[in-house]
Amino acid sequence: KDFWAAGLRDGALRGLIDAAIPAAFLHSSALADYLVRALDLDFVGKGLRIDVGSDRPVSLSELAELMSVQLGRKLRVQVPPWWLVALALTIAGLYDPWKRDLLAMMRYLKSGRYTADTSDQQRYFGYVPSIEAGVRSYLEEVGLLCNAGHGETSPQLS
Repeated sequence: KDFWAAGLRDGALRGLIDAAIPAAFLHSSALADYLVRALDLDFVGKGLRIDVGSDRPVSLSELAELMSVQLGRKLRVQVPPWWLVALALTIAGLYDPWKRDLLAMMRYLKSGRYTADTSDQQRYFGYVPSIEAGVRSYLEEVGLLCNAGHGETSPQLS
């Protein structure tokens, strides 16, 4: 189940952290492409970490603006109070390890440090997709935007 799609259909981008905190976003198909490409690098398994992301970190508010432009309609951002998110995930985490992990991830996102240094991404893979391209791909994938064949695409695997 997609976390955002139902809300977007109702005109809202839903999140779990402050809408002003920037974070790295990358469409899942682009991430899969990078993982496959990484297998061809000579130093695979030797401890090199390559951050991947789009061309810049964006907040949920900025993401909602980008989506609004592509959808041609205004989206509102919906974020519950942090104390409520933390409380709910803490209680649920007593019974579900996945919820404990989600709370840890949300705390890290809330710190504002979830941004990618994409210089190695550019160096080793030759491209860093724009956030606009990722948003377009996502909206097409969830059926909210028709693929008009326009815009930036990721290089295809050979």
